[in-house]
Amino acid sequence: MRNRRVETVAAPTPAPALPAILTEAEASAYLRITQKSLQQWRWLRRGPRYFKHGNRVRYRLRDLDDYIAANTIEPAARERGRRPSAA
Repeated sequence: MRNRRVETVAAPTPAPALPAILTEAEASAYLRITQKSLQQWRWLRRGPRYFKHGNRVRYRLRDLDDYIAANTIEPAARERGRRPSAA
């Protein structure tokens, strides 16, 4: 009888929990955008809420989640077989 090689697959490790307050680098990674984009959004007064601790910019995780929720677009339901009319 041949020896069968049994491979075990490790369970995926859970992502480490994020702190409630994030640095600019952590916030940009969380939103999957560049730090430069966050800087430009702040200059344009757009993007997620932030606060300054001394001269350091910080983001609350809940503010990032609120920003994502506020900018989530739900696609309109389309009827089967019909294309939306161009108005």
